[in-house]
Amino acid sequence: METTAKHELTLTRLNIRESISILLFKLIALDFIAATFTIIYFSLVSFSPSASFTEQVLTYRALFFVLLVLLKIGFTIYIVLLWINEYYELTVNEVTHKSGIIRKYKKDYQFKDVRTIKVSQGLLGKIFNYGTIEMDDERRNKRVELYLIHNPHRYIRLMEKLIPNAHEEKRTIEPHFFGEESNGYLSDEN
Repeated sequence: METTAKHELTLTRLNIRESISILLFKLIALDFIAATFTIIYFSLVSFSPSASFTEQVLTYRALFFVLLVLLKIGFTIYIVLLWINEYYELTVNEVTHKSGIIRKYKKDYQFKDVRTIKVSQGLLGKIFNYGTIEMDDERRNKRVELYLIHNPHRYIRLMEKLIPNAHEEKRTIEPHFFGEESNGYLSDEN
């Protein structure tokens, strides 16, 4: 007796975060800032070769390093917590922007109100595969940006399937503004 069981996976929501490349750029920038402060501090503070080792350790230099390490750890934790707690939640009907570490913020954008959608990528975005998805919210009359997310072309293809009448809207709006097909807007290919 054979049974054929089908296992289906249903996706109800998908979280989209800022690209990990951007997080790494922020952490590297924090290291450069700490190194710059160290160089500036030691160029301004005079070094006394006649002072004993104990006097040098118990001076402001040790306090500076302890303070610098604590500040760097604090800023690193803050940057990582911001990255973890700010994301876009994609559902069948809407995109929800959630943010905040202690106080949580939430903004909903319905797909039925989206008029156009496109991806913006700079040179670094193309190299490290991140970009910004821009949607025009018709109801609020403003542009909504899913800022610096990883692999934006994958998510825009998914959103294209969720936005009602995306192909018809594209064909009527795009030639009006640009006069011809633009590569920045939704494509008909999957």
